[in-house]
Amino acid sequence: MPTENELATSYGVSRITIRQALADLASEGFVDRRQGTGTFVAQRAAPIQHDLQLTTHWRTRFADAGFDARSEQIETAPDAEVPHVLLRELEEAERPGTTVRLSRRHVVDGKAIGLTNSWVAVDRAPGIDAQPLVNGSLSQTLSEVYGVDTAKTDSFLEVGLASFAEAQLLNTYVDAPLFVVLSVSRNAENQVLELSRTIWISTQVRFHFLS
Repeated sequence: MPTENELATSYGVSRITIRQALADLASEGFVDRRQGTGTFVAQRAAPIQHDLQLTTHWRTRFADAGFDARSEQIETAPDAEVPHVLLRELEEAERPGTTVRLSRRHVVDGKAIGLTNSWVAVDRAPGIDAQPLVNGSLSQTLSEVYGVDTAKTDSFLEVGLASFAEAQLLNTYVDAPLFVVLSVSRNAENQVLELSRTIWISTQVRFHFLS
């Protein structure tokens, strides 16, 4: 948005008046005010509610809410190293060997709102680095192409801030607040199938749980 001085000049009011008006808009979530950077129009799309147990695919939840939801495969990286933040959730005996990292961008009504990086053990899905994902879905690809289904997923919810690369992919700003979901998926034999890190723009998504 224009600076406080520019807005004051445009509307013929004092800078104090503009500052108070912007503060009111920020308190209602219409703008984001960032120290040393400026004021930005906030992303105010109606948030989509997720069950915290994540028992259904995210696209199903968004579609049920009336949105056009899809995933775009944006990168495949063979011999990718699994980040420590995910490895710490595993026992030493569960640590995967060689993995492939698959990156997808999640888009709702034409707007990117999330990113997922998944690490899959090569011996669980040979050749997956050369296999286009079915409908952009790793779980669907594992099931339909490899005959492997997820029986259990442990998910951990954290908060984070968008890095420069993440902000570029999501068309948002650096340090934008994010929900971060770390997941470990296992098959019926309790073998690790996938480790993933998904980020959601926090203004687009909210989580729900029952106690």
